[in-house]
Amino acid sequence: MNNPTKEVVLYLAITIVTIVLTLLAIYRLAPTLLGIPEDRLLVRSSASKLPFYEVIFSKQDLLSGKFILPDPLVKSRARPLYPNHGWTGPHDILGFRNLLVPGSTDVLVIGDSQTYGNNALIWENWPHLLQQRLDDKQRVYSMATGGWGAIQYYYALIKGLIFAPRVIVVAFYTGNDPPETYSMAFSTQLGREFLPSTGLAADDLPHIAYPPAPEDAWPVEFADGTRTIFTPAYRAQSSQPHPAI
Repeated sequence: MNNPTKEVVLYLAITIVTIVLTLLAIYRLAPTLLGIPEDRLLVRSSASKLPFYEVIFSKQDLLSGKFILPDPLVKSRARPLYPNHGWTGPHDILGFRNLLVPGSTDVLVIGDSQTYGNNALIWENWPHLLQQRLDDKQRVYSMATGGWGAIQYYYALIKGLIFAPRVIVVAFYTGNDPPETYSMAFSTQLGREFLPSTGLAADDLPHIAYPPAPEDAWPVEFADGTRTIFTPAYRAQSSQPHPAI
């Protein structure tokens, strides 16, 4: 093959390769320019983009026999779609104690087991009692999980704004939220931005004895037959005048 012919073949090869690479680049970056409908495009697997339905309908979560699941961000969360067992449940798909997840809500409630209503029927916890006392058009949505503290409340509040609430109620429980919040700040990535600037360390939290001493347990029976035990001395430790608290 003479030199002029070689040059023509080389030019053709370079042109073809350039066209192919250009089309591949367009297909990857702007496929609609090639007439490919958006609904036929495939999303490539990505470690930074988790598949939505695989997360929401996680078999690992839904088949778990546990009530509370570990979470790398908020430390613990309630199991989604947990059935109604009377004193616990039912949970919606997000793991909160509601009959459904609304598109929007008028009142957003955030709290721990006191707001969740541990040991109470769902109709007896205070978010549902609040719902009963409001107009039928006013919705109340609860984002409460047992064991949560102020840092998880803050995270839930930021996420809960998607429901466009008119009123937000954060039920901070002084009976155990202060020490739990302090521990959360030192033990999780989410809590790091809330670390105190006072020079306190994780082990500066005062020791709170558990379970409460028998003499500090006050058995109580209400008129309707409901029984419970108050532990005021134990709960008061979480409000003591200590720098960490």
